[in-house]
Amino acid sequence: AMDRFPNHAEMSKARAAAAKWGTKLLICFGGNARTHGFPKMVSSKETRAAFLANLVGLIDRAGLHGVDYNWEYPQTREDWMGLKALLVETKAAFKGTGRVITMAYYPDTRQERLLADLKV
Repeated sequence: AMDRFPNHAEMSKARAAAAKWGTKLLICFGGNARTHGFPKMVSSKETRAAFLANLVGLIDRAGLHGVDYNWEYPQTREDWMGLKALLVETKAAFKGTGRVITMAYYPDTRQERLLADLKV
């Protein structure tokens, strides 16, 4: 859903401010009860590849610097494995571009252990 994406004029202002202050503009996926699509999207290499092709196109068109993943919250080991695969494949898609990847998570020690176990 692009209902929260700024219009062209606002994006121009945001890009100018980012350039002036040396900051990065990222698009955030998920957060605020908008994470229901993550499990299906990360479940296969094909769905991740389709997502990443669309993501790279959007970043190119919008003049963004990367992506923030905010999945509230992976529930199963398969979800976590899919998230890891998404992060690895996003990194490969961004290689050589200077684009950044960030990920929000809740520091409850359980998630930190899972991230460490998965070597994320």
